[in-house]
Amino acid sequence: MLAAVGAQAQGSLYEGFADPPQEARPRVWWHWMDGNVTIDGIQKDIEWMERAGIGGFHQFDDGGIGMQPIVDETMTYGSPGWKVAFQPGEP
Repeated sequence: MLAAVGAQAQGSLYEGFADPPQEARPRVWWHWMDGNVTIDGIQKDIEWMERAGIGGFHQFDDGGIGMQPIVDETMTYGSPGWKVAFQPGEP
């Protein structure tokens, strides 16, 4: 009987490691540098984070550091486009 309980505990430990609960998943910093983001890029990043098992993120918009634009139109912090991009859920 002890062997059965031990095997069950091992199975639960493995399952918890392979698919941890939301509160145990890692969180990451997600930097938007000088508004060099797009709605499509944001969506792809979020989808990748979900596939990688990331449980959440702290978004940080680091504007004004002088980074050269790498997107067609940058999103300035607080601008109407930025507010649309920053809405929770699907952009």
